[in-house]
Amino acid sequence: MKELICIVCPNGCHLRVDETGGCRVTGNACPRGEEYGRSEVLHPTRVLTGTVRLHGAALPRCPVKTRSPIPKEKLLEAKGLGIPTNYREFLDLCETLKNMGIRPFLSNFGADYTCMEILQGFSIARLNSQEGREWRQRYESGQTDQLSEEVWMPVFERMRELIDCAGIGEADLEGDT
Repeated sequence: MKELICIVCPNGCHLRVDETGGCRVTGNACPRGEEYGRSEVLHPTRVLTGTVRLHGAALPRCPVKTRSPIPKEKLLEAKGLGIPTNYREFLDLCETLKNMGIRPFLSNFGADYTCMEILQGFSIARLNSQEGREWRQRYESGQTDQLSEEVWMPVFERMRELIDCAGIGEADLEGDT
């Protein structure tokens, strides 16, 4: 059984895909979620995005993306790299890419929503833990207005690891990356 969060729409349905017996999908609120869950397990693809440096143009960079989604395994294959299957492998891959002169992680960190989305992604497991559920209940009922160190410190530590590993610096906070 594989668990996924659907990214097709803002609902973010928590999908469960039974990889046996035809990839039965549950937890989806719409047919698009079922299609996403099945394709993510059977044949995951991604749209590759990036920027190209321009010389002598009005803007320094131009956004680019692949015409259509490409198989996930092809993204790193050209560099002889494998797809990370856990967070530690992701950090190791970031380090390898940095050593190859490739910026491993790039986003608009000058926008509040970017950092919040990353923190939300890192916090999902902690907020779904027993401690996280208990803290959320206390917070939502007004019993506390403080962050739980037990819940949030591991989240902030992962964020710090990402910042360090990806080489995110002050220039990234200016919003032009």
